Order: sequence, then C-alpha cells, then structure tokens
Amino acid sequence: MSLVNDPGNLTGILMGAGLPALPQSAIRLLELAQNPDNGPAQFAIPIESDPGLASQVLRFVNSSYFGFRREISSVKLAITLVGIRTVQNFVLWSAVFTTVPNPKCGSFVLKRLWQDSLRRGIFARALGKRLRLADAEDLFAFALLQDMAVRYS
Repeated sequence: MSLVNDPGNLTGILMGAGLPALPQSAIRLLELAQNPDNGPAQFAIPIESDPGLASQVLRFVNSSYFGFRREISSVKLAITLVGIRTVQNFVLWSAVFTTVPNPKCGSFVLKRLWQDSLRRGIFARALGKRLRLADAEDLFAFALLQDMAVRYS
C-alpha cells in the first residue's frame, strides 16, 4: 500500500512531524481518498468550498504543463481531465506550502522554493512513468514534500 493511498498514515506522519495544521479542505481530500468509489464530483466539493484553493487548482490545470487548447473553468472538469491523484497531490502541496511562513532572510524567496518543488515533483513522476512504476503519482507527492521533510525534521 502506498503512502499517498493511505491518508490516515500520511496524516499521521505529517502530524507527527510537527507541521502546522493542514487546511480543512486538504484534510477532507485525504479522507475522500480512502474510498475508491469517490470520483471527481466528490473531490470537487471541498475544493470548490475554498475559493482560493479552487482558483489555484484551475490555474494549475490551465498551466502550460497540461497544454489544454481551451480554458478549463470547472473544478470537476479539471479533476476529470488531469486525474484525482494529480489534483490531490497538488492540493496537498499547496496546503503544506501555505502553512509555511515566508521568512524574511537574505535572498530566500518562497516562490522559488514552490517552483523548485513543483519541478522536482513533475520530474519524479515523469521518471516513475518512464520506469513504468505503478506508484509514479506517489513519487510526485514525495518530491513535492521533500523540502518539508528537511525543514521539519
């Protein structure tokens, strides 16, 4: 069983690491992931209940990374097109990074950390798919959260 497919385990690890509390919408998505019968309609509900998160998800899905020819304006359609796990991993990444304060020290820029983490996640997933690993989406989540493990360990 993978870590991302076991939300109780993931939540336990994140809580035990002393991380700040995750937003309720992210926790709800982890809970929904426990039931494989839940689909895009169920996953869209907690995302749509948080306007800021809905906006982030739509910006993510409309980014050049996915390259859709038309703008995606529905969270449910976004989830249907890119997949539940992709959106779930993005929401988890977004939730974790929004809990991290933006330190005002030296040349550190939080936005660069976000971009580096996203690049790392995309690379890890692509490598996992190229190697035909069944849990390539898990690699995306682990790479996204790598800096959190370093920061809070």
